[in-house]
Amino acid sequence: MPAGAPPQPSTAAAPPPPATHEDVAYAETSPAQKLDLYLPPDASGETPLVIAVHGGGFIAGDKDQSAAMLAGPLLDEGYAVATVNYRLSCEAEFPAGAQDVKAAVRWLRANADAYRLDPDRFLSWGESAGGYMSALLAITGDQETVFDDEGLGNAGVSSAVQGAVAWYGMYDFAAADPQFAADTPEQCEGGPLEHDLADSPEGIWLGGRPSTLPDEVEQADPMTYIPTADGIPPVSIAAGDADCVVPHQQSEELHKALTDAGHPADLTVVEGGGHGPGVIEDQMPAALEFTAEVFER
Repeated sequence: MPAGAPPQPSTAAAPPPPATHEDVAYAETSPAQKLDLYLPPDASGETPLVIAVHGGGFIAGDKDQSAAMLAGPLLDEGYAVATVNYRLSCEAEFPAGAQDVKAAVRWLRANADAYRLDPDRFLSWGESAGGYMSALLAITGDQETVFDDEGLGNAGVSSAVQGAVAWYGMYDFAAADPQFAADTPEQCEGGPLEHDLADSPEGIWLGGRPSTLPDEVEQADPMTYIPTADGIPPVSIAAGDADCVVPHQQSEELHKALTDAGHPADLTVVEGGGHGPGVIEDQMPAALEFTAEVFER
């Protein structure tokens, strides 16, 4: 793993079930543009789909990470699951990875009939960088942004989701270090992760120290697009107050921005929760309940 990558969260103890369709290419720009599709064996009719996006600070991680955490619980609920790989920043800088995630949603919707998926019931779910991607899908689904690349295929097909789970993601790059400076969790021995560095996860993705790239930071922040969104589906947000990688205030800020603009969102800050451990275990039941509510709307 590259230096500076956030630690990978704990995942389910049991291995995930085998994918129904493995390493399916959703675009042709990079070998990274592949997804695994898990279908419940007893599904009848069109199946709602959860699109799981892995974390890793934009520079690390793999779709197997999402499968280990989510495939089993979601299949047990009767949902289909797509775990998505995307170009990491060591291969391609901003906004490539996010363009890939949106392209994967378009491919899944364009091919929904072939896999008996319900194109009107897609929900995104991610943690850390994947939480960022999940929130971005919810916020930008009805508008054209820098994250839309027609060259990746299925132009004209919607990349919208009908709900999103966003766990301990980064949503305001410029605010992270000041937030940590104002309120550093006592659990952060040696100090929290610094973000305003050229070799921080965000710096590597953006191509330089974030404070020197205000235009790129503005384009990258999901909250930039809230005022121009016609509608944003429900977003379930969670973080831990002992997170030493991403300040929990990032999640609070996203929640406030969404609700102040009149969009549905809920927020849980888990006492003692870190960057994954504590939050995953605490929030899995609530996130599954949220997913069921979205799919029953």
